[in-house]
Amino acid sequence: MTIRTTQLLGSTHTKTGLVDFRRCPRCRGTSESLILDAKGRARCHSCDRLSHLSKFALVRLKRSIAVCAGCGSDVPLTPDYAGFVGIGYLCNQCGNYVALRYGNQRIQPDIVLSVRWNSALRTRAKLLDGDLGFATCGSEKDYLTLHALQVLAKAEEPSFAFGNPREYKAALFFRTTEDRYTGYIAWTEETNAILRQIFVVKEQRRKGYAKITLRFWATTYAEPFGRPFGIESPNEKTLGLLVALGYAKNTSEGFRINRDRCYAFVAM
Repeated sequence: MTIRTTQLLGSTHTKTGLVDFRRCPRCRGTSESLILDAKGRARCHSCDRLSHLSKFALVRLKRSIAVCAGCGSDVPLTPDYAGFVGIGYLCNQCGNYVALRYGNQRIQPDIVLSVRWNSALRTRAKLLDGDLGFATCGSEKDYLTLHALQVLAKAEEPSFAFGNPREYKAALFFRTTEDRYTGYIAWTEETNAILRQIFVVKEQRRKGYAKITLRFWATTYAEPFGRPFGIESPNEKTLGLLVALGYAKNTSEGFRINRDRCYAFVAM
């Protein structure tokens, strides 16, 4: 089934219901779904042994089920419904995350996107121009919030690719007078710094926050390397920011980046 644009609407409520599983004839372990080989055999997820599908008994087990706030469908809170980036449970009907996972907890996405849920972030945030706070990601809560914001970014740009938090650095930015996040920025550091992503939520655009954040990132994290920083696959908005900050010019022939300060490339 084709999944439409991913959403973060959460669920209307959670209930207990019966979910279909298959019980392994060898170890008695249960699996929600099985993959068959050419001989009609399936491999048990628990004992990793093959048995013919007909040997797997159909059983119905009690599990927690979330009711999707996007389309009203029942979504079992089981591994088979874990989203593709593993941050929560995804409705197969409309592409909505009904809950996000934090440790053993299942949390509504709207709570994760509240700065109040991660109050420690405020205490370690650096205050930029005005009331904009900038906090680098380090905790599990930080990265769950980052991934939730990346879901919003992917909803606008389907070609968007999630990165591995172990491979890049990231920061969240938010207005200190509000309870919602403004956006995030992600980058890598090797022999130089490379800007991978910068995203501002729709409600906070055209207020200069991306410009303030990119300027702070460039002077604090990129320029200390003493060499031009990279920008991965910049879109027109990012190129416009580079122009506004003096890293590029908008000419009759298009955008021209000052290669003494930075460079752009398309990731393969």
